[in-house]
This record gives sequence, C-alpha cells and structure tokens, in this order.
Amino acid sequence: MKHIGLAIAIIAAVASLVGGVGHAAQIEGFLYHDANQNSQSAYLQEFAGKDAPLRDVLVTLYNEAGDEEILTDKYGAYSFADLAPGVYFTAFDLPAYESTSGNRGKRTAEAIAEGHLDLVCLGDSIGEMMYPPELPYPDRLAAHFAQLTDVTLHNIHVGGSTSWEWLPGDEKAYYENRLLPVLADADLVTVTINGNDFAPYAAGMSPPYNVWEIIQNFFEHPEYALQSLPRTIQLLEAIRQDNPDCDLVLIMYPNFFNSTWMQDIVGDFLPLVVWVFDFYYSIERYQVADLDGILISDTLLAMDGFWMDDYLHDEVHPTEAGSQIYADEAFKTLGGVLLDEETSVAEQMIGFDAPDYYAGNNPLAR
Repeated sequence: MKHIGLAIAIIAAVASLVGGVGHAAQIEGFLYHDANQNSQSAYLQEFAGKDAPLRDVLVTLYNEAGDEEILTDKYGAYSFADLAPGVYFTAFDLPAYESTSGNRGKRTAEAIAEGHLDLVCLGDSIGEMMYPPELPYPDRLAAHFAQLTDVTLHNIHVGGSTSWEWLPGDEKAYYENRLLPVLADADLVTVTINGNDFAPYAAGMSPPYNVWEIIQNFFEHPEYALQSLPRTIQLLEAIRQDNPDCDLVLIMYPNFFNSTWMQDIVGDFLPLVVWVFDFYYSIERYQVADLDGILISDTLLAMDGFWMDDYLHDEVHPTEAGSQIYADEAFKTLGGVLLDEETSVAEQMIGFDAPDYYAGNNPLAR
C-alpha cells in the first residue's frame, strides 16, 4: 500500500493556515484475491505469488456522522480522506467470499447497516476480570460498536472455566445453559478460552512455582495440553453449527510470560517458556485459520515484543490498558478503525478467496 504521509501533512498544514477543520486523517486499504491462501491473521499475511488485487469492489465506511461509499481501483486500493477522530467501520460488497486473512466477517457489517448488533462474549476470566474492576473487554468492544449502531451485549464469561467445560454435553452445561439461550440471535460471538486448561500442571502450588515439578506433571499428564487445542476447535465448530450466520472470533492471548510477574515465577526458564507459549499458540493460529468462517483477533502478534507489566494486574488478568487492547484488536479484526488525534493514516489489508470475482472483474485473468 502506498503511504501518503507527506500529502496528509501538507493538507493539515494548509488547513491550519486557512482556519480549516484541524486534524484530519485517512483510512486506506487494499483488497486482494489470496490465491495461495497463506494468510493466517491481519498480522501474518503477504501479497505474493499468484495473489491478485480485487478491483471495483464497493467499500462502505460507517461512521456516526454518516456513511460513505467508494470502489476499489485497479490496484485493489481504496481511500477515505479528511476524517475526524472517531470510530469507523469498513464493509465490502463481497458476500459470497470468505476472508482468508481471518480479519473480516460478514454479519457484523450487515447488523450495523440494519441498526442493531447482538454481541455474545464467552470464555474465561479474561472477559470477566480486570483491575481496577471497571469495564472488561466485552463492555469496551460493545462501546466501540455503540458509536455505530444499537448494541445488546451478553457477557457470559465464567472465570476459571476451561475449554472442556464449555463443550456441549459437559456436566457444567455452560454451553446449554449460558450460550444456547443467546446464540441463535447473535450477530457476533467472541471467544477467549483454554488458558485454564493448563492450570492442573500447577495444582496445589503457589508462587514461586517449581518449574521442574510443572514439567514433570506435564509428562505424567500430557493430555491437558494435547487435548486443549482440539477441544477449542470443537467448541468453535459447535458454535458455527448452531449459528452458521454469526461472525465468530477467537481472541488470542498475548504472551503473558513477557512480564515481571512471570519472570519472578519461572526465573532462568523465561526465554524457553516465552518461546513455548509463542510456539503453542502459533499452532493454534495456524489450525484455526484453516477453519471456514472463523476470524482471529491476533492479540499475540499485536502485542509481540511488548513487556506486559502495564497491561497485566497479575500473571494473566488485564489492567484497564490490557482490556482496551483486547477490545480494540477484536474491533479492528471485524473491520473497525479507531482514529485518534495522533493518527494520520490507518491501513487495512484484507485477503479473500475470490477467484470468480477476480476473473470477472479483471480481463487479464480470464
């Protein structure tokens, strides 16, 4: 994508000289046919090989001040200029095609256009607990959408819950009693899950943990780790089966081990544990990205390299800043754009499995 920072700077300077509207920003983006389907999330994609731009796609920009529409050009690019700080949402007229980059849904945009969004957030304490106890990420995500449409939020997170406890048929019946009553009407479902699947390895311990004992527990009971990802996928597929039309987002964890909390716990093992965490959840990203109709809010890569102390109250639970990042990344995954006074250009890049559309709108592809 082209960067037009100089042009934006000139426009802003001229506006200030003539008494213009002050800070203005731009949303620019790029749509492409992902021929090799090698994208996994918004942070792990590239335009390469036989990938091709998608021209003449209608792009709609939603904002509380009014909607705008534009067609992508022959390079697959679009641009909305002279935007004030605020909350925006982009939607694309490609209803027959899946996003291969895992960062664009369908139903959320339709719900915004219709005037009401039904939001369901489920999983563990990431969506329930934060410090200070103000607004966890589901409330913050709903607040973003409330700038665009009417929102109903169902926050059904259960602190301490595991992936298997959310599966249909589990004795705790979270799926049947908490999710099913609100799932049929959901436009958007977000999930944070499986972090507590690993808690048995440290059962009965208190900080500072004995890392060697945890490793020994793993080798004695590898099933907790080995079954965690299959159970997560089973849950996502069950939700997709019971509501095939909603946008379904798996929210990934950041690497909690990049923190003083975890450094005090694992000590000299920190580099190894950071690598293991990244490796495990990279596998999760890869496998979930291969599922049809599942979006990935890639908090892990969004916060890659962050030292987590400002974002964690303890080993895993978010502060206000941490909860805000969970919400912001989920919003951006679905098509949202957050423009503040510091933003000049917000960029988007979205891949689709759209060979028919590409062939029909690009004569050289026929």
